[in-house]
Amino acid sequence: IGVATFTGYALWLGATESEIAYFVSIASFTSLAQVLSSPIFNRLHKPKRFVMIAGSLEMLLRFSIVLIPLFLTEGRVLAVVILLGSGLFFGFLNGPFYNGWLADIIPENIRARFIARKTTANLIAGILMGYAAGYYLDLFEGEDQYTGFVTLFGFATVLGILGWVRLMPVPYQGQSEASDRSENPLTAFRNPAFTRLTLFFLTWNFALGIAGPFYSVYMLNYLKISYTSVAVFNSIFMIVMVMGYKIMGGLVDWYGSKAVLNILIPPTLLTPILWTFSTPDWYWLVPVAMALNGLLHAGIITSTSSLLYSTIPDDANKTTYFAAWSTAIQLAYALSPLLGSYLVN
Repeated sequence: IGVATFTGYALWLGATESEIAYFVSIASFTSLAQVLSSPIFNRLHKPKRFVMIAGSLEMLLRFSIVLIPLFLTEGRVLAVVILLGSGLFFGFLNGPFYNGWLADIIPENIRARFIARKTTANLIAGILMGYAAGYYLDLFEGEDQYTGFVTLFGFATVLGILGWVRLMPVPYQGQSEASDRSENPLTAFRNPAFTRLTLFFLTWNFALGIAGPFYSVYMLNYLKISYTSVAVFNSIFMIVMVMGYKIMGGLVDWYGSKAVLNILIPPTLLTPILWTFSTPDWYWLVPVAMALNGLLHAGIITSTSSLLYSTIPDDANKTTYFAAWSTAIQLAYALSPLLGSYLVN
């Protein structure tokens, strides 16, 4: 939601800067759908089929926002909110089940390295497609930009649906017989270690989310950076993250998650400081900030993810835990942009 392609489309559609933050906030509020994940999936006879249907609905509803100009001349921003929120509802419904599915099949002794490699694969795809999308959008100007947005959203939707199709052959072990099929996500907070970790990551993400929606707006509107340059800067962030995951996965497996977190959290203060002093004449500070951010985030996310998996008991209903985790984090993402929007106004 915060990337340049969506931000550019929303601004082209007539959204204000503060409304960009509302998109992020509303999208995060739909994360409450995860409260339903555990009760639903514990009662499904064919959960993989449900994942396929819900995932495809998410892709199609998110694509539908680019069709709004064909049908509406007024109320376009509200239509984006409704369609985007509906699509993300199905995405969040799938999330805890998907993460529990992964936790069941990843061997514990390679967990951090697997998370690092999986995220690296995602980042490499993001680097290639982000640059291609930025370069492609720069080929269009004015009203012609709509053609660029439609074709990009359509291509992404096809890839998204194919991704869910490709997931279906992956084995699913099912819930442990010891799991309580009536559990709701609040039961996860009876685990003190899980609760402490959630509070830490929740507050950290709340702080990040205050300014999060405005980075792309700042680059496009104030620094007057082209879509291609934004894509290049985002690529720097993701390339450094790729290298960071390669390093951090091994460090976390060797030294432990808490040790790595204690080293990496304090330097994150430098990133917003660099953004603060960036101007049209000094915008080279942006890629420096992104490179630093990429390295630090790689370690923090790898450490936190590995720590999360280790706090969930082997005999627990993992969907319940991941639903509680994701809902708490997304609520932080939902509330912090509202504060950011207020400050921008």
